[in-house]
Amino acid sequence: MVVSPSSEKIQARRRLGLFVISCLYTVFYIGAFFGYGPMQLLLEQNNAFSWKCSAEQQSAGEICPAQTSALINVSFFAQISQIVSPLLGQMADQFGAHTVAYLMAASSIVFLTLLTLAAHYHWDRALYVAFGFGALSTWCGGLLSVQTGLFFTGQTRSRVIFVLNSLFDAGSITYLGLWGIAEVSGASLAPIAGGYLGLAVILFGAGTYFWSVAVPVSEESKGADNEPQKKTDEIYKDPNIPQHGGVPDDKSVEGSASFVDQVSNDTDADKGMGSDGEYVLVADRSPRKQMTSPPFLALSLFWTIHVTSNQFALTTTRDFLAYLGDDELGNRYLTIFTLLLPASLCALPFVDYMIIRFGFVGGFQGVNALALAYGIIRVSSTNLKVQVLGFIFFSFFRSFLFGVFFSFLPTLISGNVVGKATGAMFFITGVTAFINIPLTTLAIETFGGDFFVPNLIYLCLVLPCIAATVYIGRVVETEKLERLQQNTQKDSLR
Repeated sequence: MVVSPSSEKIQARRRLGLFVISCLYTVFYIGAFFGYGPMQLLLEQNNAFSWKCSAEQQSAGEICPAQTSALINVSFFAQISQIVSPLLGQMADQFGAHTVAYLMAASSIVFLTLLTLAAHYHWDRALYVAFGFGALSTWCGGLLSVQTGLFFTGQTRSRVIFVLNSLFDAGSITYLGLWGIAEVSGASLAPIAGGYLGLAVILFGAGTYFWSVAVPVSEESKGADNEPQKKTDEIYKDPNIPQHGGVPDDKSVEGSASFVDQVSNDTDADKGMGSDGEYVLVADRSPRKQMTSPPFLALSLFWTIHVTSNQFALTTTRDFLAYLGDDELGNRYLTIFTLLLPASLCALPFVDYMIIRFGFVGGFQGVNALALAYGIIRVSSTNLKVQVLGFIFFSFFRSFLFGVFFSFLPTLISGNVVGKATGAMFFITGVTAFINIPLTTLAIETFGGDFFVPNLIYLCLVLPCIAATVYIGRVVETEKLERLQQNTQKDSLR
């Protein structure tokens, strides 16, 4: 089917509109969830869970350990909602990414409505439900960062994913802005949340429109046909980066994207070996075998440890810094920490360079190095000024983690499995989020607010990530050689 030039221009504008509005709702809402420190301050000022303290503590305006634990657990319990992520991935794969976008918009509106009501009427327990919906919208947005990239091709696709993931990090500054408004205006949480809700209606309304009308470049080029792409566009024009074709070439395998679903679960291809004993690309195996393959499991280990550590650091930094004396300084260093989170945008050229120069494996080792750097600072120094250096490492760590990971994922597995795989990743971190609750309770109620032990545990867990990266590097080399061999065979047949 031939697409008219005017239709191409319209779709190009719609894709641009989708990208722009995605950037806006990502930075103002989706990424805001992880900037919980300033939101905790707003909740404290609203006297949330103050009834957990004694009458003497309440009259003195003190924040007791039980109140602090309750406030932190609001975020941690919300993070557990990641367990629904496989359903989100299934929704994206089966019904289209736009259905997840609709759910994202609805969840955000419900979250902010409940937050406004809970703040006004002091329904403290309703905060758990409210932030659960807020977290759900975040998981939807995280999944859609990859799906939005799939509306584009080639290097543009990777850059879109990089930008959205960087803005996801930068969104952590949003709650700091709300806290700043409260400090300057003297307004309480309820009216601030109400205004925030109004802006959400506008942005998510525009977002649902563009998700409804935009068409990916690949689908536009093939018109109404439902045939799969023969080859996923290259992420970078670099031989060191593995290229993934999404589905087998139609010259060697007659069929469509559903071909892998028709392969028996017990075939040699599923086990990673062809009938002639040759290696079979992970992307050419059945969906179930792709997601249970050793490379994917190693990638899952890497993701789980780093994301769980990331969530712990983001949620507990306010109290970690308070133990070091930040409360006496008017939360100055919490403000610096939050302001530096958008510095992840500055890491974008470095992520780009690492992947082009050293491949995805080099990018993964960059994630490990940054995790070690900020982890060592957190456990070795009680000097708040030194912690600022750790803040910078942490911001770059987040940019590298999400940017490299979500750009690598479509190069390892087939396009029709990306949604399920992303959902599975978030499900795993939803389960491991339970670990952070006792770790936080241990630090606050047993060690008097000292987070040394939990921070040391997460620092040591970087070592398995390094081992997983080494293994992934070997798989990348094997897959690269197999693709070169396949291309050589195709050229010889022409």
